[in-house]
Amino acid sequence: MCTTRNQFSGVCMLPTIAYDIEMASFPVGEVALDKDHGWVFGLPRGIRTEEWPLDPVTGSPLMHGFTLLLPEQYRCHGPEIVGLSFFATPADLNDGGAQTDKIFSDLILNGTHAIKPTFDERMWNMARLKSSTDPWRAYRSHAANKHPRLHRITDVLDYHYAIILLTAEEINGPQTAPPNLPMRDGKKPTWMTKGAAANLELYEHKNLGAVPENRIDWNLAIKFNPRVNDPNAGKTPLEDWGDNSTASGYINSHDRENNYALHGWAKDHGSEHIGGTMRSVQGIPEMSPYYVEFEEYFGGYNFGSGNAQLDFKEMKFDWAC
Repeated sequence: MCTTRNQFSGVCMLPTIAYDIEMASFPVGEVALDKDHGWVFGLPRGIRTEEWPLDPVTGSPLMHGFTLLLPEQYRCHGPEIVGLSFFATPADLNDGGAQTDKIFSDLILNGTHAIKPTFDERMWNMARLKSSTDPWRAYRSHAANKHPRLHRITDVLDYHYAIILLTAEEINGPQTAPPNLPMRDGKKPTWMTKGAAANLELYEHKNLGAVPENRIDWNLAIKFNPRVNDPNAGKTPLEDWGDNSTASGYINSHDRENNYALHGWAKDHGSEHIGGTMRSVQGIPEMSPYYVEFEEYFGGYNFGSGNAQLDFKEMKFDWAC
């Protein structure tokens, strides 16, 4: 499910370079793209609060994971779309499969619902929303103001994620506060009270290179650097199924003929990267060459100690553990 504006109809040239993404030990600057290539954790920029994507499962705002400037070769939605913000179900709300509230889901995704609320639900919403005529008006209004380049994605457990494609003006804009909507259980998600980074498990802090502060806007700058050697840049990731060949020419990172040892050209590849050779925990998911791969700590998610791949051209998302 997605909504788009200024859809790019041109042909995307296949990239020839893959890029590793590195987290800095300091926050992104006031001008986001002056020296940095985005940020992880913290708040998005340049969108309106009412455009912040909500979670159809719980009704709460999805957590901002990262905002990424795309290298020029990866700007597959047209030259005016220079980056994206990724939003996700936070780790502490992702466990055991989504228990979707049908009314929240219909309101957030469609702006309306066909289910008649129970008496208790009507009383709860009248009290929270201060409206006796339309107890769901806050969510209805939010659905009507969704960002025009919002793309929604679900995973195999029916948890929700979202991508907002950004212009240079947006990615360099002011920080956006999340919407202050009434929560059904009266509690905000933990990331909204102390920040996504501080909500990480303590053992994951070692991956950050900095001690996160209990602030919702705390972030770390990120930079991308071209990989010295990645023969898979611009190639569709595919399994070779044992014959060391694929239709796209993609080469697996491990050498089947050498006891599955890691190829020498892949030894310096980072865990977070744009395009090129994939290091999925299980089988290679169906993705285009325009994807970003990242670990749980790169924003604060629950992938069962695995990692994830986000195809920002075809709007696909997969994670495995």
